[in-house]
Amino acid sequence: MKEDVIEQAEFAKYDGLTGLYSRQYFFAQAEKVLSTHQRKEYIVVCSNIVKFKLVNELFGTSAGDYVLKTLGEVVRRWQRDSHGRDVFGRFHSDHFVGCMPLGRLHMQSFIGYCQAVLEKLDLNINVNFTFGIYKVNDENMTVKEMTDCAIVALQSVTPNGSKPYAVYDNIMQDKIRRDQMLAASMKNSLDSGEFQVFYQPMYDFSTKQITRAEALVRWFHSQLGTVRPNEFIPLFERNGMIVLLDLYIWETVCQHQRQCLDVMRPIVPVSVNVSRVDFYHQDIVERLTILLKKYDLPPWVLELEVTESVYMDDPRQMHVILMQLKELGFHILMDDFGSGYSSLNMLMNLPVDTLKIDMLFIRQMDISQRAGDIIGSIVRMAQWLNLETVMEGVETRTQSEYLKNIGCNTGQGYYFSKPISESDFLHLMDEYTPPASEEIINTDYNMSCYKTIMAYDRKIMGLLDLLNGIGLYELKNSTLILLWANHGYAQIWGRHTLSTSNDGWNPIQPADQIIVQRSLEQAKWKKETVSFTYHSIHYDGHSMLMYARAHYLGMRNNGDVYLITFFDLTDWSCL
Repeated sequence: MKEDVIEQAEFAKYDGLTGLYSRQYFFAQAEKVLSTHQRKEYIVVCSNIVKFKLVNELFGTSAGDYVLKTLGEVVRRWQRDSHGRDVFGRFHSDHFVGCMPLGRLHMQSFIGYCQAVLEKLDLNINVNFTFGIYKVNDENMTVKEMTDCAIVALQSVTPNGSKPYAVYDNIMQDKIRRDQMLAASMKNSLDSGEFQVFYQPMYDFSTKQITRAEALVRWFHSQLGTVRPNEFIPLFERNGMIVLLDLYIWETVCQHQRQCLDVMRPIVPVSVNVSRVDFYHQDIVERLTILLKKYDLPPWVLELEVTESVYMDDPRQMHVILMQLKELGFHILMDDFGSGYSSLNMLMNLPVDTLKIDMLFIRQMDISQRAGDIIGSIVRMAQWLNLETVMEGVETRTQSEYLKNIGCNTGQGYYFSKPISESDFLHLMDEYTPPASEEIINTDYNMSCYKTIMAYDRKIMGLLDLLNGIGLYELKNSTLILLWANHGYAQIWGRHTLSTSNDGWNPIQPADQIIVQRSLEQAKWKKETVSFTYHSIHYDGHSMLMYARAHYLGMRNNGDVYLITFFDLTDWSCL
């Protein structure tokens, strides 16, 4: 047992793929080196491989791992030649970090050496590098803080620019200070409600009706004013705080959906973003499951958006987690599709339901015919794979008509609606009117029962009347409407209608309205018959205890159709 513990501790010091130091062990070893040498004669360097995802995409993750392993061997050989003056580590993916004397880094020779080694791998692709450099000049800074500075410099490098590196300067220092200020105030801002969830509806191109919405976060900082998402989200992804922010957004959306269901407001599925950092937490499935149970919600009300770049970071892990989420009933959307190096192979293996096409293409349509052709190709590909499509960034009627004509399902953008506050979204949904249609949409469930009943076959009707009460219902805009009932139903309640327009009679006691609606929700998303008991009211006014079994059939008039059987337990409850 002791040997196992020692072995695990040693393994934690090193990156399993490259043999370089792990993140935390790199920080510790670099601190030791700097404590025994003149700190101001040292630099911290961060690097990554330009378009490394393309290597994974074209040749597979095993080839990508081979590249990283080879680079690890090159860097370890370089480190051995330094006689203990250099320290190197790998943080994640293709991101490497080093701490070394200022004169040790000969940029062009090092790049040339690495490229020469990689050329022997016969990948038939150029592998280039970018570097961010921080010259140590502050005796009080930790290695972690120095590394953050080098990362800021790395992010400023233009991949195809004249120089493959950048050195940290005063302008970058101002950014570091602002980032530190934002990070320091993040948790307090969460507690004080400075982060607010906005909702951007998505509209069906054919019906012009809302089909779903996306939850987007806005930060109204008490001192700094409005902080843009493209500033704080990348920051929180780097420092890990995005996990707290995502969990806050997920829970806020669950609260919203539950409150709407409780007051019988119409709802649509709301999608939330799942960041790359979330997928590194093994409890992501458990966290989402706990939220659904906490608010007693079916999975369809909370959809999950992931980007294809997250998939390319760790395809194996993401595939496993998404499969688990799919099995729980979550709907998965791939955000910004087309922004990276997508492929049919990826879509074939990744369990997604909807492609959200990157807005870059729609913005280029006015100046490039190819942009429109690419959108059309993606839509046709999605149709072949039985996937839905959402076009992001729709801003004009011309764009909307074009997308409708090529068969794109849904649009999101300022042409339809900008992101709006929760109160404005509630008001919008209160005005929501489903499109008028008598078509019954066949789902995975058996509609033959509905068609048989509506045909009023006398033999079937006679048989049904020998059974308990049976009713065919439509749940539409959170209102339960009786479409048809047998004689047994009429005998139970003494009335053959659920209409409340005449005398206000309702067979469901107010306190049990939620029980009935939640049971119907479960019958829909579980795809199975659900049994439940509730308190009812006879037409003459006396209280009743009912046992019901509900089976979801499909959709009609954009409402959900259920077949429900009833049994009066009132007399039995006294035994």
